[in-house]
Amino acid sequence: MRMRANQFLDLMLQAVANDTARGTVVIIDTVKKFANLMDKNSSSTLGDVCRQYVLAGGTVVGLGHTRKNPKADGTPQYQGTTDILEDFDAVYIAQVMKPKAGGEA
Repeated sequence: MRMRANQFLDLMLQAVANDTARGTVVIIDTVKKFANLMDKNSSSTLGDVCRQYVLAGGTVVGLGHTRKNPKADGTPQYQGTTDILEDFDAVYIAQVMKPKAGGEA
């Protein structure tokens, strides 16, 4: 049986209600598999569930991708509504560091 995204959110809410979220870590890889990042309602729902989970003592790590085309300055660019950026406690956009001429990274 294949688990669906809405079942996953229900399981997170059940852990909150049962007080079993405390001390656990949930890794969501990738966030877009559990919410439509271009839809405010979907993104907001995921953010709300994650917030409840964190407030119940759990940790949520959400992984995602950036746009294929970087910003004009070459840095990666987040794609989606701002709900995920606003609802999570921290957001990091990683990129490969290139060594400077004549030096190391």
